[in-house]
Formats: sequence, structure tokens, C-alpha cells
Amino acid sequence: MDKPVIRRALPSDADTVIRLLRTIGQLHHDGRPDIYRAGLIKYTHDEFIRKLDMPDDPVFVAELKGKVVGYVFCQTVLRENSEVYVDRRSLYVDDLCVDEHARHMGVATALMNAAVSYAKETGCAGLDLNVWEFNEQALKFYLAYGMKTQRRHMEIVF
Repeated sequence: MDKPVIRRALPSDADTVIRLLRTIGQLHHDGRPDIYRAGLIKYTHDEFIRKLDMPDDPVFVAELKGKVVGYVFCQTVLRENSEVYVDRRSLYVDDLCVDEHARHMGVATALMNAAVSYAKETGCAGLDLNVWEFNEQALKFYLAYGMKTQRRHMEIVF
């Protein structure tokens, strides 16, 4: 089995990343149609291109056999001078997606490894993310990766 190659995203990756963003948008709409709109796409083509110019917020893509099959959007979060919290730099995984045909091939693990490496290299104290309870595949992956629940966001739906 080929190992995924991880690299920083390029403008030429836009069409593939946008297609994958549509996949994630549909997953969220299907899971919570009371929250997410049909046809959701988190970032437009132009927003994706602008993100590539944000050095502290890297976007990594994974390639298998020269084809982009996944991405991870990261955001550096710097909390300073808070009355409550200690100063802390962390990396937030804003979005991660692997093409359904490339799952269970180590792509998500390689993308997470890239995010963790970046976080460590840039002096982050940790890495965090949000995951919806309905997204059982993602939950299972993140737990297997070694992530722990930090807090719970609870609701009552009327």
C-alpha cells in the first residue's frame, strides 16, 4: 500500500479541496439539517486561495499516487493577557476530510501527524478540534489517534 505524501496546499488544489468541502458540507447537513444548510460549502474558491497566504494557518493536503485525496485546515490560536486563562498558543484543526475512496489507507493519520508536527515546531502547547456526535467515523478515528475529550458542548433542541 502506498503511503500518503503530505504537503502544503497550492492554488492548483482548489478544485479538489472544494469538492471535498462539499462532501463534508453534505455530511453535516445530513447529520444536523436543523443547523446546516443544504449545499453547504465552508470555504469558497477565493477564501481557500486567501487561506494559502496565511502562514500561521496552514492547509495541508494528502496525495496518493499524485492525486489529492484529503486535506486538513489548521488555525493557530494565541490566547494572551486573559483575566481567566494562562497565555497559550495552540493549533486548532478547523476541518479535516479524506476522500471516501482513500479512507482506511493512513491518509487521516498522516494529515493529523502533519498538523501535530506543525504545532510542535511552532511552539504550540497542544492541538484541539471540534467533532459532532453524529460523525461516528470521525469520533472513532480521533479517539484511536489518541485524542481525549476536553469539554462537552450540550444542548436541548426544541
